[in-house]
Amino acid sequence: MTTKSPIHFFTDNDIPDSVGDFLRDSGHKVTRLREVMLTDTKDPVVAATCRANGLLLVTHNVRDFRKICKDNEVKIYEGKTVIKREFDSLNRIELACNQVNASDRMTQALDIIEAEWERLGEDKTGLRLYVGDAVIRIHR
Repeated sequence: MTTKSPIHFFTDNDIPDSVGDFLRDSGHKVTRLREVMLTDTKDPVVAATCRANGLLLVTHNVRDFRKICKDNEVKIYEGKTVIKREFDSLNRIELACNQVNASDRMTQALDIIEAEWERLGEDKTGLRLYVGDAVIRIHR
């Protein structure tokens, strides 16, 4: 399945080039971190860049980006009760599979990624997919 417009992916330093190559060959745009930033750029800067530019981050660094996103959630309280929670808008693919399996797992997940991206409509925020060795999980 090819989306009506290409998705602009941003691959973190821990993503094999084969993943970016596959995404490009599938008609999407790919920016590799090392092409636009220093390789030791801190994750919060990577997250902010992806948010600001509407990029879909692909990373193996699942725990750190989850913490960054949790820290960026907005909670509205009434007394001590959370009445509304706005989740961080960082779009991301969390690759929790072995790095050697990353390209194969992205190949298997691409139709889902494209469908979920289209489902977001004009907003294009809040996409989070977890891709493990044996599971693909959509978080909405």
